[in-house]
Formats: sequence, structure tokens, C-alpha cells
Amino acid sequence: MADGSLRARDLGRDHGHAQLDFGPIAPGGCQTLPLGLSAADAADAIALVTPPANWPAAIQVTALLGPGAGSISVLACNLTGTPADPGPVSFRYLVIEL
Repeated sequence: MADGSLRARDLGRDHGHAQLDFGPIAPGGCQTLPLGLSAADAADAIALVTPPANWPAAIQVTALLGPGAGSISVLACNLTGTPADPGPVSFRYLVIEL
């Protein structure tokens, strides 16, 4: 295996980009949006999500398994003291089956 030869498709069951549009997020608040992708068995998976480079650093994101069986969501939390509206952006995702 050559250095730098592994790609997302080599590691995960699902990968790609998903367009998400979070509305205004209150200071200290969070919002969750579905990723629009379904995992066969989310209970045996790890989901990763990465926002684009222009995403505000103070709005933290993480991938969540659920709600419901086989679904994946993105949680965005505003860690600032002011409301934030990040607008529509394309997130990269990777789902790894355990």
C-alpha cells in the first residue's frame, strides 16, 4: 500500500458531499439536520462529517447516528455569544462500518 493511496471509498461504506442549510442558531444553541443518507445498520457504524473551509470556527459540528434506525444527522452548535446563521453549505461525510 503506497503512502497517500487510500481514499474515502477504500475506508467507508458511504462517502460524499451533502448540501445542508442550517437556519439561525441561538447563542449556546444547537440544531440537527438529517444528512439525507441511510445506513444499513447505523448501530454498527461510525459517521464523520467535515464542514467547508469557510464554515465559522465557533460553530462546532458532529455527525450523529439517528434519529431512528439507519439514519445519520449533523449537529451544529453555536459556541458564540451572538446568533449565527451559517447558511447553506456542502458538508463532506464518511460512514465506516464496524
